[in-house]
Amino acid sequence: MNNTYMKESIIQSIHNELNSIYTLAENIHESFKSEEELSVSYGFFSGNYIKIGETQEYQKYPIPIVSIEQKGDICFNIDRVGFEFFVTKELLKETIIESLVNNYRVEIYGGKDCLIDFYNEGKPISDVLHDVNNSSEDTIGIAIYSEDFQCNSIKEIFFNVCNLLNI
Repeated sequence: MNNTYMKESIIQSIHNELNSIYTLAENIHESFKSEEELSVSYGFFSGNYIKIGETQEYQKYPIPIVSIEQKGDICFNIDRVGFEFFVTKELLKETIIESLVNNYRVEIYGGKDCLIDFYNEGKPISDVLHDVNNSSEDTIGIAIYSEDFQCNSIKEIFFNVCNLLNI
């Protein structure tokens, strides 16, 4: 019987890519679990967004996420690995923002209202800090993005940002 919904080669490709992403997430989960001082969980969550072209597209399908308690989350999407952290706005200093911006692809946004964008590429750091300090947000969200899907790189980025944020 012929599948008219999707070509078999596309089905195979999607299947292989999803298995690869899920396997990476499982491996990262196991690797973080071996760190004695960390409390780690693993789950699948829908309601994320992916940028396709110039548009943010809503994802109805779940993606794997590794959560490290008191630190942050690692999200495994089909186009990149995302790291998400939440800190108090008092913790966010100009040197921290500058280091994040100089070393990573980063977004800084409201912790309660994630539609408040404090930082987009090219915005002066002093303006970011001014906007954060003058906002009604007590908690600030920080997202870091990487296209590096290597286990060691993912852990290195995560721990480097945790050290920078002192969490």
